[in-house]
Amino acid sequence: MIIPRNLIRKLSVLILLLPAVAGSMAQTIFIEGSSNVFRKRIIRLSAYEDLLTRREVTLAAALIDENGFFSMQAGLRDTQQLCLSIGLRKFYFIGIPGMRYHCLAGNDSINPDESILPTTAQTLDISFTRLPDTDPNRIILSFDSIYSGFLAKHSATLLSSRARDLYDSLTGLTAGVYQANREDFTTQYLYYIMAGLEGMVHRWPDAVIYDKYLKNKPVLYYNPAYMEFFTGFFTAYLSSKSGSLQARDLLVPVNDLKDLSALTDSLGKDSLLRNERIREMVLIMGLGELYHNPEYKRENVRYLLDRICHQSKFPGHRVMAFNMISKLEHLAKGTAAPVFSLSDQTGREINLTDYRGKWVYLGFFTTWCESCLAELKAGSHYLDKYGEKLVMLNVCCDENEAVYHHFIRTHKFIRWPVMFLNDSFEIIHEYQVYSYPLYVLIDPEGNIYQYPALQAGSRITSVFDDILNH
Repeated sequence: MIIPRNLIRKLSVLILLLPAVAGSMAQTIFIEGSSNVFRKRIIRLSAYEDLLTRREVTLAAALIDENGFFSMQAGLRDTQQLCLSIGLRKFYFIGIPGMRYHCLAGNDSINPDESILPTTAQTLDISFTRLPDTDPNRIILSFDSIYSGFLAKHSATLLSSRARDLYDSLTGLTAGVYQANREDFTTQYLYYIMAGLEGMVHRWPDAVIYDKYLKNKPVLYYNPAYMEFFTGFFTAYLSSKSGSLQARDLLVPVNDLKDLSALTDSLGKDSLLRNERIREMVLIMGLGELYHNPEYKRENVRYLLDRICHQSKFPGHRVMAFNMISKLEHLAKGTAAPVFSLSDQTGREINLTDYRGKWVYLGFFTTWCESCLAELKAGSHYLDKYGEKLVMLNVCCDENEAVYHHFIRTHKFIRWPVMFLNDSFEIIHEYQVYSYPLYVLIDPEGNIYQYPALQAGSRITSVFDDILNH
């Protein structure tokens, strides 16, 4: 279970933000179903808090009981993309407030104990029953079947002289499910899926694309197709000084003035950034990109994001700015290491806070990873060399607990706590474990000192000698 050290600070800010974000009262969404494959596993329902930073938050979780049944519910204000997940397997769908969903999770061909790399896009097999014909998931699935088949067949010729004719043929094929004159969530979703392709085949300049798809259009904060189109269109818009922007339009208000109003006014000179909502969203994106640009003072960029977080007239933008700051500072040196609690091989509950006052060398591994085993053996040497000056902790990320226990029993050199991840896959996301092994060095105050840390078989010895002898 993740217990963020700065949870109280974050909650205090979000408590101020969330009431303003709520444009309507939440309605309960119900999800119930069964799974013969994932019995006694945790199934989670999550959503992106905003589609600009894509910060994922858990809405509900349930244990699939020994008979294979589960049920959960959550409050939902808007029709939006949701995710059902078991371990690292995920299934995305469109959830509607007030709806009751019945589903089947997994099929008999799945090995529930198969370990998955965190970077592997493994789909959780979910099938819904009793969906009405007008449900967005039915319509989008039908559309996607046509759209994906079309792209697979014609991808090589979409940039040729035949591209426009091919696009016209696609609009004819999808006419039965795609009606551009409607304004419901599903139609807008499909509209912006088609928008990216239409702009490409017609080779329109940015101004034409903007006028057709963004100018005088509502900002669809919770529509993933709209937001993907938006972010794709404006990615690197500030950092590449697109449109009429020049270097001084950004450098002076950011580095010299550190003034949000001056920066906003400067961006407003660009013809594509005159809309106040769009300008501020592009600004949040752009500041996120400028944060790592050495031309700009990082502390000023962070300050400007913080001003948006507290001053924006658009509640959703405050959440975006807050999440952007969190994203930029997550796992940075000096920031709080995400705290968790797991059981080790003896059954003892291990909490990261138990080791305050000591240096902690935290590693993530799997039993099937050969390089992980080599690193664990090297780590045993450090236990002998540094003794109580250094705390060694490891988390086994296998999905099968029996395999984990067998690994511990057969590798006698492991004399330090090795915890089993179990169903606490939030830890994988919090520590951004994208490959194995991954190590993190945490200082005595519980802050990140090095992420990712050098591995046990590399130059980490010099780091240990330096920090432990001073």
